[in-house]
Amino acid sequence: MSEIEETLRRRMAAAEETLADTVWDYAHFCQREKVPERAIPRLERLAEYASNPEMRAKLWLAIGQLNETQRSYGVAAQAYARGNALEPSDTRVRYFLRNNEGYCLNQLEAYDLAEECLLDAIEIDPRRHNAHKNLGLALEGRGRYAEAADAFERAIESCPEDRRALNHLEELAERDASLLESERFTERVQHCRRLVTRARPEMH
Repeated sequence: MSEIEETLRRRMAAAEETLADTVWDYAHFCQREKVPERAIPRLERLAEYASNPEMRAKLWLAIGQLNETQRSYGVAAQAYARGNALEPSDTRVRYFLRNNEGYCLNQLEAYDLAEECLLDAIEIDPRRHNAHKNLGLALEGRGRYAEAADAFERAIESCPEDRRALNHLEELAERDASLLESERFTERVQHCRRLVTRARPEMH
């Protein structure tokens, strides 16, 4: 590569970074103004043509998140899948691409596909609670209530400050009354309630 070409390529990369920063700022502005649909086309254009795959993956993640705010779960899931196909090296980006895709697929009641995404997310980072909770919902949707209870319990143990998984665990009994006959299930619910209570003590 000649010196001139190398210089031009560096300038193009710098210009791309500057453009990306401006598009991000615009997307944040649109989100604050509650008009995310205005930012999505610009993010999509940059995600299609940017040369940096890491940047493109982050853009597809943002596109998916903005579509989620519009309840466009099918479009959001496709955006997350496109980001994941780029195989980003950033663990956090890979995790949320798979977790968020699984969440959207749950919303679409595509529970088998959601389960696959969420197991991938858990493999990427088992310490984060979101994917455990969403996996529980996918398993519940497939009628695998005992496995769903396991997933909800792991979510609570990972982040007891977020009581949504406890709510889902308690609601499982309404879906499968036989769970209430299990002493083990009752003990698990009580254990999880204690974790949540300790994490979020009542104000006095």
